[in-house]
Amino acid sequence: MKLFKNPLFLLFLIVVVAFIVRTINLKDNILFAYDQARDAQRVYTMIYGGHLKIVGPETDIPGIFNGPLLYYALAPVYYFSHFDPNAAALLFVFINVGTILLVYWAAKLLFNKNSIALIASLFWAFSFEQGFFARYISNASPMSTATTIFFIGLALFFLKKKQWGLPLSAIGIALSIHCNFYFIYLFLFYPLFFFIYKQKPTVKTVVTTILFLGALLSPWIITELKWKFVGTRSLFLYFVHQGTTATSINPLSFILSILTRYYDRVAQGIYFSFIPNKIIGFSSVAILLLYLAFKKRLPAALFLIFWTLNTLPLFAFKSGVHSVEVINGSIFVPLTLLIAYGITELSKIKISRVPVISILCAVSIILYGFFNFIVHNFRTYVIQTSIPSLLVNEKKVIDYTYTTAQKKDFGICSISEPLFMNTVWSFLYSTYGKQKYGYLPYWTGQKQTLNDSFIPYAHQKYATKFIIQEPMFGIPQWALRSVYYIEDSQNVLIKKSTFGDFGVQQRFFTKENGGNIDAYSESLKNSIKEDLDKIPQLSCDNIHE
Repeated sequence: MKLFKNPLFLLFLIVVVAFIVRTINLKDNILFAYDQARDAQRVYTMIYGGHLKIVGPETDIPGIFNGPLLYYALAPVYYFSHFDPNAAALLFVFINVGTILLVYWAAKLLFNKNSIALIASLFWAFSFEQGFFARYISNASPMSTATTIFFIGLALFFLKKKQWGLPLSAIGIALSIHCNFYFIYLFLFYPLFFFIYKQKPTVKTVVTTILFLGALLSPWIITELKWKFVGTRSLFLYFVHQGTTATSINPLSFILSILTRYYDRVAQGIYFSFIPNKIIGFSSVAILLLYLAFKKRLPAALFLIFWTLNTLPLFAFKSGVHSVEVINGSIFVPLTLLIAYGITELSKIKISRVPVISILCAVSIILYGFFNFIVHNFRTYVIQTSIPSLLVNEKKVIDYTYTTAQKKDFGICSISEPLFMNTVWSFLYSTYGKQKYGYLPYWTGQKQTLNDSFIPYAHQKYATKFIIQEPMFGIPQWALRSVYYIEDSQNVLIKKSTFGDFGVQQRFFTKENGGNIDAYSESLKNSIKEDLDKIPQLSCDNIHE
């Protein structure tokens, strides 16, 4: 029994349970869309082409890139797994589960109570939202991990007066910026906390901190020097544009838009992890913050308030990151700590000396998270999109094309998101397809310019060709009809098949039968021809030199 009273043993059990929950039904039930395929191809060229990367994935600000750490973390995993995306997903599962240790540590630093630390760890273990990020192959996945290291470092330095906390915060902020460049705003916490807590670093601490920052942020330093501060100029133009936009809006409307967007995102995060009602969830967190501010006027309470609200200023800027869950990357942990703290405060209310209310609240949150896993069959991708590009369906598409082709050469083309890019199929056919069937199909779509094509280009007409239609999220209807019009004018439709949200058309080409477009009305033909005049890349029937 003594063992079960040991908080570290209980923490170990929580970690084990979290790992099990995140790996049930994992194989192939992961998102594998353009971003994942693009990064996987870049890792492939690093390993087999020697093209080392100094910048990471693109951001939505032209000229600004995330860090390349993702590529170097994925390289050994992809290499030893023969480029199996499941292995990459498992890497992020380990990172996400390991973050429980940081959650426990942060709770101990701020509250020094095992009860709060263990409850917060349990909430993290059963968080459906964290279950999604654990399987999400992206630079965004470790955001909570990296930002928690940053804030733990700040807590150690400013609250616990530990000099080594400042260099640890430097590691955390650098890792955060590698995850997503917008975390550069976290630098604002240094002057803020130095002003509030009046802690002084030694010369050794300052030098060590600068060295860590310089080493870990060196890719951006080198990039800026090599390309004449392109990132700095891009960031300046972005802020100028944002400032011009903000000043053209009514101040009250501007503030309301900030608060509305902030509410939408934070309430969404609370909804998926703690409370199945956005208004009640957000209101509960607001009440807890007010309680901390006025009832518990402690340095740790103020620290947690700033940590929890740290993303609010970001909503003054318009960015695509506001529309997805990753904007909450740096507040998942403080929200968890805050709600765990609220549960322990409720334990002061007892019925027959039993904290019934707090027990019911804690159990309800855990069961709510576990219920979400069960209802969705442990498939957490529903958080990101209702029309997923799942690896399991992509493999079914590939198996179908090879089986139907009966070991003969065949062509493929895709109607994809983004349009005209074959990156998903380029990677999957060249790894999964080739490893299983021993040869590659030929690409009959447009020549690839942004990313390499690992599939050879078509050099002739193939009797059998497949048009792969990706999930229609982001694909305009006019692009669909234009592609099929060109196909119908030249090739015969043999069969339509569906695999999840993917559609596949098997096409047959003969010199004698060039297709049939009689079913198209004259007005529809004219409309399609107008679209083709503007965007001729829509053809999936190309022969390349």
